[in-house]
Amino acid sequence: MFRIIGRLQVAPRRYTKYIVRFSTKWPENAVRLYLVSTFTSLFPGRFELKRAGGEGFIDVYLWSGVYPYWFSINGFTHMLDYENTDAITIKPLGYSKPITASLASIGVSEYINAIKGYRDWFDLVVHDENNSVFISTLAEYTIIRLWAPRGILNSVILEYRSGDGSTNEAVMDLVGSDDIRDYYEAWVKGNIKSYRFKLLSDTNFKYFGFYGINDASFIVPNNIIYYTPSWWLGSVFYMIFVDSFNRATSKKVRLIRRSAPRERGYYGGDLLGIIEKLDYISSLGVEAVYLTPLYLAASYHRYDVIDHLSIDPIVGSFYELRDLIGRAHSMGLRIILELVAHHTSPCHSSFIEYLKSGEFSSDSMYRFLVSSLSSIPTDILEDLMDFISRRCKRIPRRLRRYKPFYEAFLGSWNMPKLNHESLKTRDYIREVIKEYVTNVGIDGFRVDVGHAIGDEALREYYSYLKSLREDAILITEVTYGLEDYPLGYNMDSATNYDLREGIIRFIVEHSINAHELASLIARQYSKIPVLTSLSVLNLIGSHDTPRIRTLASHCYPKCVKQAYALLFMLPGSPAIYYGDEIGIEGGVDPDCRRPMIWDLNKWDLEMLGFIKRLISIRRSLAPLRLGSLKIKALNNDTLMIKRVLEDDIVYGLICRSREYTIDLDANTRVLIGESIGSNRFRTSDGVALATTNI
Repeated sequence: MFRIIGRLQVAPRRYTKYIVRFSTKWPENAVRLYLVSTFTSLFPGRFELKRAGGEGFIDVYLWSGVYPYWFSINGFTHMLDYENTDAITIKPLGYSKPITASLASIGVSEYINAIKGYRDWFDLVVHDENNSVFISTLAEYTIIRLWAPRGILNSVILEYRSGDGSTNEAVMDLVGSDDIRDYYEAWVKGNIKSYRFKLLSDTNFKYFGFYGINDASFIVPNNIIYYTPSWWLGSVFYMIFVDSFNRATSKKVRLIRRSAPRERGYYGGDLLGIIEKLDYISSLGVEAVYLTPLYLAASYHRYDVIDHLSIDPIVGSFYELRDLIGRAHSMGLRIILELVAHHTSPCHSSFIEYLKSGEFSSDSMYRFLVSSLSSIPTDILEDLMDFISRRCKRIPRRLRRYKPFYEAFLGSWNMPKLNHESLKTRDYIREVIKEYVTNVGIDGFRVDVGHAIGDEALREYYSYLKSLREDAILITEVTYGLEDYPLGYNMDSATNYDLREGIIRFIVEHSINAHELASLIARQYSKIPVLTSLSVLNLIGSHDTPRIRTLASHCYPKCVKQAYALLFMLPGSPAIYYGDEIGIEGGVDPDCRRPMIWDLNKWDLEMLGFIKRLISIRRSLAPLRLGSLKIKALNNDTLMIKRVLEDDIVYGLICRSREYTIDLDANTRVLIGESIGSNRFRTSDGVALATTNI
């Protein structure tokens, strides 16, 4: 069951998140029990229940909202909340089957009743001066946010005292709204010593001060974090699946020949092959290159790592990696590597040592479900050891009938899960981070399955990375619920699959309208710190998703251009999955990992030119990289985006149906679309982009 047991308070009469307790009877076959929801990326691992007698429970801090959830037994078995009769069937984009989940509605009825006038709304206005979501800095700006029930207020004025003692006012922008909230934001130049809010409604205004509504005392922030812009804010990334990109050397391993559909096997892409194509990568205008794993591993994708401190000879050597990094840096490109920290291969030396000892403890590096091997049938152990003796290449058929006696990625025998509560595991991951940052010189990591690693372990790795190199980036894989992860606390950025799903559902599938997408974008932008809003990795495709060319075959190229144009208009770091810029096709994994096409006669040169143009525009206009956001649905088919930095404004329009014409109160220069006079422009193929920087 779930129940709300309280709310966090900033001060008397000022509230933030709800404290929600999830609990259930402890199943007899459960060694561990996890809570799974959108705030865990629909994946077990982030939140583990504590056991008290015959019950398991966990307390989670949540914003008001509706959350599908279930419990996971040992990370394998899906279990609904039998005490909660509210359920929902969901089918996230990319899932082959729908998922039945229990449903938790947290605080939503309070907002609805306030919006309808059935109760007062005073405790539902939210601002927290101790949280970087609500107050932070960027260069010379202080950025302050406030949330209110939707439609209650006409406007919000920020009254603030500056460092020189003067008192000033700024009208806060309405970034956007979702079903229950309006999100307000103000960017003020200079340091702010104290402030309060004036909340204006139809009839009067109320102060919102330290003690909340009807209090005029000023709020004094104590823990403002001062940031200078990092290289990754708004940068454009190019994502490479290493085995499929380019092969420069002959291989001793058997290579697959068929390119489509892709098979599970080696094409032989290597580091020298990437070096050969650096000129091409640089010509796109991208600023950073993300590479899938290079480690010694059992398979072509290399996520089943045998040794993190060795590079697979099929890929190359540390010498070649350093050469790649040096050449890339000379071209202004950063290199980001995959950090596979969630699991390894059973062929990893540490796992083999545990099997040899036959005894496991809570401090073991892996999440074993038994205390010793004495309880495991002999035939299972024999099959597992046989699998390991063959370098973990093919899981024996008989072994597949059983679940592993350890937690594993997707329940697979070939990817045992690491135990990040173990000091041995944490020491090992820190050693890996140090090797590649200090000794090799990479510019950061993307943490694979980072959404299923506990917050405090990630925080430790993040802090350690920053101690080695402050300007190294840590991106975490988050497949769902990005806004419910502590971005800025234990990661600089995260993969924004939520945005990908919203864009595809709006532009390609037409299964949601512009109002719904605008709500998603405004909520996500407003619920994470500004610095991470400007650096989340916004993507349309990856090595885990079908190619956009294939998903959008019925509307290509028009709708794909719209999707990428929207990606480049929004806050964050746009990411191009190798080959999407030239129109490569591909279905679900592994077909989305087809080899890069290097025959120019097979390229979609029109799409390539459009992508390069978007990159060039983004790099030339500071508001697109570092500016504030306002987003609004003009009708069911049309989105308007406004990005502002100082006196420069960029306007974007995306219309998925007919062309749309808009009048503005400022003179503009049209970069994409059709100019109709100095302050009027129209979309072309559903896209328009204009700037006041004339």
